[in-house]
Amino acid sequence: MVRGYLPPWARVDPSEHNVPLGELDDPLADIHLSRFFPGQTASVYTAAGRMTQPVEQEMLSSTLDCTPNAQDPEPQIPVVNVHLCEESWITDLDSDGVARMVAMLRA
Repeated sequence: MVRGYLPPWARVDPSEHNVPLGELDDPLADIHLSRFFPGQTASVYTAAGRMTQPVEQEMLSSTLDCTPNAQDPEPQIPVVNVHLCEESWITDLDSDGVARMVAMLRA
């Protein structure tokens, strides 16, 4: 059996092969990978600002998220979540969904 440091992001622990469960140290339980991408800012009028003065607001920021050890197979693939503005999101876009959204924005 091999013992030693296992980075927290590691998926496969080679020392776990043929080792009784009771003898394993802290098995990997869950992992969530996420990357933030900033959006663009624009001057917009908001209801909170009583539509009198424009405020700078970020639009179209996004995250790329992956949960490779999820119980459900669907979240195991990377997905993109797009923050349109304020409290509006488009979530869980797979690669086809991202392509459709890009085509819609280009149109």
